[in-house]
Amino acid sequence: MFLIGFKCRRNKMEKNPQKIVVRDKMKKIKSIQEYRYNQYGDPILFLKKDGLGETLVHWVYEYKYDELERKTMMKISDLGTDKETIMEYEY
Repeated sequence: MFLIGFKCRRNKMEKNPQKIVVRDKMKKIKSIQEYRYNQYGDPILFLKKDGLGETLVHWVYEYKYDELERKTMMKISDLGTDKETIMEYEY
């Protein structure tokens, strides 16, 4: 499956959100979360801003896949703190 922003769940195509806006009961924006995805539906960017537009979180994701297109590695780089997390998958 090579559709950007789609994920297959229980034989149903489900679109991943590109943006989520969180508001309080007075309708004031508390935060905005933005996402980008690769051709497999995995996130490649997560950006969270406060109600004033200040960046709170900025993560970039990288992946490796095997010949069966299974995820074998995921690296999350936190550009705000300059930290990285690497996860390796075994099947």
